[in-house]
Amino acid sequence: MSSTSPKQSNSARFRPSLSPLLLNILVALFIMAVHNNTFWQRNIASFGDTLTIAVFGGAVFALTLLITSLFALRRAQKPVLAFLLILGAITSYYQDTLGATIDREMVQNAITTTVTESKHLITASFIFHVLWAGVLPALLVFWVQIKRAPLLRAGLTWVATCLAATALCVGLL
Repeated sequence: MSSTSPKQSNSARFRPSLSPLLLNILVALFIMAVHNNTFWQRNIASFGDTLTIAVFGGAVFALTLLITSLFALRRAQKPVLAFLLILGAITSYYQDTLGATIDREMVQNAITTTVTESKHLITASFIFHVLWAGVLPALLVFWVQIKRAPLLRAGLTWVATCLAATALCVGLL
């Protein structure tokens, strides 16, 4: 007789089960597609050529996958991916609506800004954007089940992913 109750097994059927690599790839694809409108607009304006746009976009995707793979390890995977999704939603809103370029000085300014100076930047459209483009995907990341491989296999997959993403990024650039 099974030790799980029928209610648990029914709810488990509706939760997708993904490998850590597939989850990282899906999050990197989401970040590239949803959080990078300004990047794609500037890429199209700069290159114009579809092949060049695709190659450069592929290189940036590989870099995004490398970053997610480097920092989203084992137990930290879901919190790191959720953080990246919410951070991407916040920064993409300000890039897309205000034309702000997020760089080191912008981050320093954001840290030292007071509530009085920044409260006009928190609008209903900002909150809506962060909810649908950051919080909702982050909740989905926490919702999916991760199929963990044995430690040695997971380590080899991690090294192979990092090397492949690096080679793809450098090769495409």
